[in-house]
Amino acid sequence: HTHFDGQATWDGDLAPSVLHGVTTIAMGNCGVGFAPAASDRHDWLISLLEGVEDIPGTALAEGLAWDWETFPDYLDALDRRSWTMDVGTHIPHSALRTYVMGERGADHESVPTEGELARMAQMVCEALDAGAIGFATSRTEIHRTSGGEFIPTLTAPEVELLAIADAMGETGSGVVQLISDLYQTNDEDFFASELSLLESFVELSGRPLSFTMQQAFHAPDRWRSQMDWVDSMVDRGHDVKAQVASRPIGVLIGHSATANPFMFCESYSQVAALGLPERVRALAEPERRSRILAQLRAP
Repeated sequence: HTHFDGQATWDGDLAPSVLHGVTTIAMGNCGVGFAPAASDRHDWLISLLEGVEDIPGTALAEGLAWDWETFPDYLDALDRRSWTMDVGTHIPHSALRTYVMGERGADHESVPTEGELARMAQMVCEALDAGAIGFATSRTEIHRTSGGEFIPTLTAPEVELLAIADAMGETGSGVVQLISDLYQTNDEDFFASELSLLESFVELSGRPLSFTMQQAFHAPDRWRSQMDWVDSMVDRGHDVKAQVASRPIGVLIGHSATANPFMFCESYSQVAALGLPERVRALAEPERRSRILAQLRAP
């Protein structure tokens, strides 16, 4: 599970993964990537990957050649390169949605028209026929652009996902990878509705599904409910798996990064949008600093 989607177009080593003995990587995960890509969406796609994975947008802007537009074009561009390991990529939902729907597609609450649904389904079939290893999406509030906007697939409607599921069923190929806020919710209705949607996707597509599963401090036993669902799906003959990290996930934190230890403190949110110099001055105010530290200790 990697996000080398940009780096793979200019770096044959694919460090640091190769240094750890990795022999095969998957890209396009969590629905983020760089194909399909309309010419007027390049900067936006960079801002999305920069926000979701903290990959510097300046490096992506300088490195990406953009010698592709459709997803099959992207695979052709990859075929012109070689690496130290094997590379496969999903077609990423966010790129697909914004390619078909344009600027509307960046709004996760925007619903595609029947024509746009048909176009997305067609492009998924084309991607799988060209060699995509599957389809990937994200339904978590954690994934945002560098500007703070939610990922465009956060609440993609059932009709959209099932149109893609139907397309995957027609091709009879590809896997499905996703992340959802399932693992960290205490809302039983939301939990049930998300599982119902995933169940419908698996039943309609007939394709293997894997999803990221973590343990959140505020919902420490939610993973048990998820695994009960996985067991029930497997018992019914479906290929469903939970993905967990074999090592803790490292996060770069700092006031010039997209994450810092105070980001969930209400008193910090009051100054979060300020430029760095102004924010540093505001954080030096004794009263504000005391409030932030008190809120940080509360959980």
